[in-house]
Amino acid sequence: MTQIAPLLLRADADAQPGNSHLVRLLALGSAWQARGGQVVCLGHVASPVMQQRIRQSGATFIPLRCRYPHPDDLAIVSQQIALMHQQAGPDGTVWTAVDGRHFDVGYQGEIRALGSRLLVIDDLADACRYDADLVLNQNPGIDERRYTGSVGSETTLLLGARYALLPPRFGRYRPLRAAVSEVARSVLIAFDGADPLDLTSKALAAVEQAAVPHLRVRVLVGASNRHTAALRAWARRRPGQVELVFAPFNRAAEMAAADMAVTAAGDTCFELACMQTPALVIATTPAQAPTAQAMARAGAMIDLGPARELSMQHMAAAVQSLGLSPQARSRQIDFGRALVDGVGAARVTAVMRALDGELTPDDIALRPLDSTDCWPLWRTKPGLSLHLNSHATDPIPPDEHRRWFGEKLASETARIWVASLHGLILGVVRYDRADATTAEISFHVVRSCRRRGLGTRLIAETCNLARKVLSVQRLRAIVRIDNESSARVFRKTGFEEVAHCFVRGQECFVLEQAAPAEAPNTAATCYYLESTENAISGMAISTPECPEIG
Repeated sequence: MTQIAPLLLRADADAQPGNSHLVRLLALGSAWQARGGQVVCLGHVASPVMQQRIRQSGATFIPLRCRYPHPDDLAIVSQQIALMHQQAGPDGTVWTAVDGRHFDVGYQGEIRALGSRLLVIDDLADACRYDADLVLNQNPGIDERRYTGSVGSETTLLLGARYALLPPRFGRYRPLRAAVSEVARSVLIAFDGADPLDLTSKALAAVEQAAVPHLRVRVLVGASNRHTAALRAWARRRPGQVELVFAPFNRAAEMAAADMAVTAAGDTCFELACMQTPALVIATTPAQAPTAQAMARAGAMIDLGPARELSMQHMAAAVQSLGLSPQARSRQIDFGRALVDGVGAARVTAVMRALDGELTPDDIALRPLDSTDCWPLWRTKPGLSLHLNSHATDPIPPDEHRRWFGEKLASETARIWVASLHGLILGVVRYDRADATTAEISFHVVRSCRRRGLGTRLIAETCNLARKVLSVQRLRAIVRIDNESSARVFRKTGFEEVAHCFVRGQECFVLEQAAPAEAPNTAATCYYLESTENAISGMAISTPECPEIG
């Protein structure tokens, strides 16, 4: 196992961006530390509670007095990355993860110029350009075509709620919900941070107006909330009905105990979905709107819209409707359970480590191509070269790709398998039966995962199955003569050189693999003409089925 690189977390937690950016980076840091890595956190953090939380996480905390675009920010980050490079040694790597809209492409480029790998956490997919090794957008249903033109082929996209960064407690504490009560008995109100619009008081008034009998209220009060005096007054006037919880130690337990919640549409949405808590969500800022809308489309929550446009009467009606509908709450529980499982940070860490050269064979799954792979393949180099062994360098038009993909998925004469790591496609192998006795094969492996046996595994674990489903026996590989690495993969899987030939003016090896005696007496041909140096390095993952193009 290779030595794990040190990880630098860069986020701010002041009145402007709030705490959520820092909280999810700390979740990533916890997963990184669980693998034995060092974590350093740099940030402009105003709250003493948040500063203490960083230190309790085990990360080394370096406070910043000024945040980007102030030049001191990048100067201190540069010094820290240089120090971490010294600690990693000449063959080691350094990772930096940034979370915040003010970390623009200029900031990203400066970090990469320092020799650090970079993870950018993004919520809106609205930047003109991203300069990163990894871009993570954890909103469910995010379409990777939103990033077309803004990321290069070297950038890996991690898209969807399976990568939601939650503190490790949520994965450990995740319950299996019991039967849903006919009428909700408890509601959790959670507007973290400063709650500048005082939505907590508005939600309390809405719950009081809603006709849900005997509804108990627990309020999670952020450390920087400026309305604590008014909230304490609410609790004093309603003893036994309203209870305030300041800086709760175990948010997962609080959520799991509630029948429903009213919350801001930030990362709390993912926490509630993981805890299978039905919720009404409110976008407190424009940046939160995509999360609210995405969670509603996924069926896990109800989006009440922007906070400034929401009336207390509308909120009260929504509380009453959800509180009195066990069917609606049960549906949200089911969708939330399927959407977020609490181990997204471990998945992201595994992908980062894979890019650094650490691949655990047990984590790699070989599976047939399915409809969710349509647009990930469109963006990747396999998406180009798998089109009838195309050598085109221009992107395949989306309509053409969608037609090709649908044909291959439905074809009785073609089979494609992918090797994936926590949803990330690392390699692809394709078998085509050209006629009654001949099939053609193409395979590709992500650049960062080569020379670790993945290509060998792709062929070795699928060739006999391909023989069976396509009624072929002998497998033939035609490999360009200067592509020795590909020829070596075939030799490792039992192929032997039998001849040379010319294809499209290129001299090629012809290699064949003897078939099991019980297989049908037919043949397969493999075309792997492309240099391994031209295979893909950037992959993209999304969870929705192949969508229509409008």
